Amino acid sequence: MGLDQDLVQEHSGWLRVNGAAPWMTLAHSAAGLKPGWFALSLNGIEAALALHPVLQAWHDPAGQDVVDYPASSVRSGELRIVFHTERPIYRLRLNPSIERIRFQVGSSRLRRLSKFGLILEAAARSPRLATEAITARITGKKVRARNRLRRIFGPTRGQGYGAWLSQQVRPWAAEVPSLLAHSQTWTNPPRFALILVLDTGEVPSSETVRCFADQIYPHCEWIIVGAPSSLRSLADDLHEDRPIRLVEASSEASMGERIRAGLNATDSAWAILAQNHDLMPADSVLRLACAAVDHPDVRLIYGDDDIVDASGNRRAPRFKPNWDRELFLATDYLGPGTAIRIENLKTAAAGPDTPLRDQDHARLRITAHLDDAAIFHIPRLVYHRREALPHTLSDRAQAVQEALAYRGEKANVSVNAQGHIRVTRPVPSPAPLVSAIVCTRDRMDLLRPCIEGLRSRTDYAPLEILIADNDSREPETLAYFRDLAADTRVRILPCPGPFNFAAINNRAARIAQGSVLLFLNNDIEVITPEWLTEMVAHATRSESGAVGAKLLYPDGRIQHGGVVIGLNGLAGHAHRFYPGDHAGYMGRLQAVQTFSAVTAACLAVAREKFFEVDGFDETAFPVAFNDVDLCLKLLSQGYRNLWTPYAVLAHKESASRVKDMSPERRHAFSKECFNLRSRWSDLLANDRYYNPNLTQTDEDFSLR
Repeated sequence: MGLDQDLVQEHSGWLRVNGAAPWMTLAHSAAGLKPGWFALSLNGIEAALALHPVLQAWHDPAGQDVVDYPASSVRSGELRIVFHTERPIYRLRLNPSIERIRFQVGSSRLRRLSKFGLILEAAARSPRLATEAITARITGKKVRARNRLRRIFGPTRGQGYGAWLSQQVRPWAAEVPSLLAHSQTWTNPPRFALILVLDTGEVPSSETVRCFADQIYPHCEWIIVGAPSSLRSLADDLHEDRPIRLVEASSEASMGERIRAGLNATDSAWAILAQNHDLMPADSVLRLACAAVDHPDVRLIYGDDDIVDASGNRRAPRFKPNWDRELFLATDYLGPGTAIRIENLKTAAAGPDTPLRDQDHARLRITAHLDDAAIFHIPRLVYHRREALPHTLSDRAQAVQEALAYRGEKANVSVNAQGHIRVTRPVPSPAPLVSAIVCTRDRMDLLRPCIEGLRSRTDYAPLEILIADNDSREPETLAYFRDLAADTRVRILPCPGPFNFAAINNRAARIAQGSVLLFLNNDIEVITPEWLTEMVAHATRSESGAVGAKLLYPDGRIQHGGVVIGLNGLAGHAHRFYPGDHAGYMGRLQAVQTFSAVTAACLAVAREKFFEVDGFDETAFPVAFNDVDLCLKLLSQGYRNLWTPYAVLAHKESASRVKDMSPERRHAFSKECFNLRSRWSDLLANDRYYNPNLTQTDEDFSLR
């Protein structure tokens, strides 16, 4: 087992994470391991805190084409990862954690799984899904078989980043001539200042200086701020064709003071704050300039980024959503390389009461001052970071609290157990009545746990429960309804007739007394008592539309982490089959954020907003996609549909309804698919809270 420099072995035998890339090399083959299914076991694990490991496979010897496999968290015992690859593996590495913690591993074993071994492994975890996978494979339904195996073993990423990049080089390069031609028509081209602020004792990287000097957009200048001793080494890197201005700052000057010094040294319209050792593609400023001209009211522009190491290998791309204020409060997903109007940046640097600490602090201040429409995203790689973004969580929590206060938003800011910023919103006082609407037909094995979770394991008090009964007949169910009559919070609403989810829930909503409606499947089970308080806090915000929860399969994997629209031309659940405690892509499973839609299996919405958009569509979407349609109607009215990881429930997905595969139901479903595509074709083509560089077929945030 080989250890990277960021993984230190102590005298006690324990390992210590000491940097951003603590890789353990588990296998290395010059010829490459043949494709197939593999099982990796690490035994005797003991850790000071839970590990959140990621397995990485190299599909070329240089490590430019890699695939990541997220694994379940583990603190002690065994870690077992089953994964599949369609290409040879030249190196297999494990990143045990993003936290600086201590741990030890007793032994590791990697073995190839035969078809029989794979069947045994799958059957041991889920006999039912294994049987479905085998049946699908025998009948030629490869996609269904693959999805069943993903549900058993978790997500697998698509092609590696290196291979994906090689495919994108040509189409992205083909865009540049038209962008240049466009820029040559401008009578007053915007000028950009590229500002590199050096830390105390830091020497500027010649690579960074050269990459900025090589920008093909001519209307930009290079400003470097640092101590005099740090700037002396730049004499050989000055370029006559691209002005570089050196701004001296004392070694005692704070980072905020150095940023202000750089801003005061330029009269450019836009500034780009960079970090030492980072790089920018030669067309980056050109792309930012085109966005600035095409969108004259925009004040901040950001693009996608990745990490490049000292050897030039690129990894860890961050393909970002369009502007989402809620997500940005939880994590600085904008990062360096963001273009900002100089006057806005100067206002942020001047600060209200507290001095500017760093770039992240500046971005928080600027975005607190801006309307959402003033922030623009380019879905192209415009920046290469040398390493993971440095951050001090306590400082960022303080800066987030300051940004919220500026906007007049009351909230409590803390750092959660996974090391992410959490913004806890208050519930209005007095707390509003919530009407929980549960649609059911018999199935007491599901209904009772659902209702009892609402009655006795939910800590939110102002609650009424409406059970919308769609022709229950079993004596046990009817007896349970009679028992519930003693609880004044519960009402049984008969809803006879053919199953129409939209109509049943609309009928219940009309008689509900609460100002907040909570739509809940009868196969939902409460896990933690505070879930409803969290959902109400968001649903009662003026800007909120629908609010969704983090739903887990009974085995603990993610069932719902928000809805991405456009997947397979319709919609899909973000991060489906990920481990329940995984951080997710860009940490998105640990952040409150905006999605285009959330599932009605557990959906809270203010009553007035629900009826403002006429509720669920009973005609176009009687069974499927009525929740997506509702959310998109709310979105089109200017509301934001939010998903929170702090409301966690179990979901036995669609367990309460036998799958109807009759010709009539198949025809009805096809009609619902057609209705969704025809009504929302523009939004389905480009989900603003996703990214066009990511997959349009899977739910795992792999590359397109």
